[in-house]
Amino acid sequence: MNHRYIQLVIITAMALLLTSCKDTMTLDRLSNEPKLVVYCLPSTADTTYINVSRSIAVRNYNDNMRIVDIDNATITYTVNGQPQQVFHRDGGNYYVLAHQNAGDRIAVSVSAPNLPDASGETVIPDTVAVKGIGLHDVRLFNSDYERSEDYYQLTTEFADPSQSRDYYAARVLLMTCADIYSVDDNYKYIVTTDTSYSYRKIYTGSEPIFNPITDIDDDFGFDGDFFGGLPIFSDAAINGTTYKLHINVDPCLNDYKSGLMIELLHLTPEFYHFLESFNSVNNSDFARHGMSQIMPTASNVRGGFGLIGGWNVSHTGYVRRPKNEY
Repeated sequence: MNHRYIQLVIITAMALLLTSCKDTMTLDRLSNEPKLVVYCLPSTADTTYINVSRSIAVRNYNDNMRIVDIDNATITYTVNGQPQQVFHRDGGNYYVLAHQNAGDRIAVSVSAPNLPDASGETVIPDTVAVKGIGLHDVRLFNSDYERSEDYYQLTTEFADPSQSRDYYAARVLLMTCADIYSVDDNYKYIVTTDTSYSYRKIYTGSEPIFNPITDIDDDFGFDGDFFGGLPIFSDAAINGTTYKLHINVDPCLNDYKSGLMIELLHLTPEFYHFLESFNSVNNSDFARHGMSQIMPTASNVRGGFGLIGGWNVSHTGYVRRPKNEY
């Protein structure tokens, strides 16, 4: 579930990926050069998905255009130099079944008829452990709607490694448990529990590390939203220290069996900068209204576009409401 969620976030981003540049000459040169767009996000999960499509030039793009999937790509996927079998799922979607560990070097190369080859590498990072989880109610003022609103505030701590520059994302997983009552052949009641999982929207107002935007930035049309609702941050301000995260979500526990979990994603630099580049454009009124130069999306794919980015995840246990609160 974890790697699939991130994969969907990044694949959605492909709809926004355009061949881009900073001057007219480059626009003209690239407009006739479609390239491969490759997304692959290796982690320690046993299944790694790869998506392959063709880029769309800026001068040819319109809102009615669809992503052109590449369903006849030839893909080489290696783990520490060892080739792995690549399976075709459908359209431009492929996958690899391979057990992978932190520190493994992943290399992906893709070729397709009439397009330049594309390739890239990444390393799966270590986990950064989170310690404990707290939950309490907070009431915060929403300046946009000029009213106070209730939230659950989740807290956890992690120790940032001091020897490296590190990049993170955070998310909150809700486990919902529902009792289902039925009657057996002997007219005895049977109680079973149906469990489902979903990620919650995070409200970042209580966490400074999520909020680089000042009131002046806001006045000039710069927002602090995160693409896909996934808050990302670097350790630039906390390097080598133990930090306590404060994460707000809507009140959502309606059963004492249900619970909330914090997940801390440790991202490779290329993964972080890829998401950061999307946030920079999406959070600027100037860019959204055509008043900013076209800005390329960060990519580590040679010969093409997209992202080959490693990640790993640590998580807290579930926090629940005491039974006597219901």
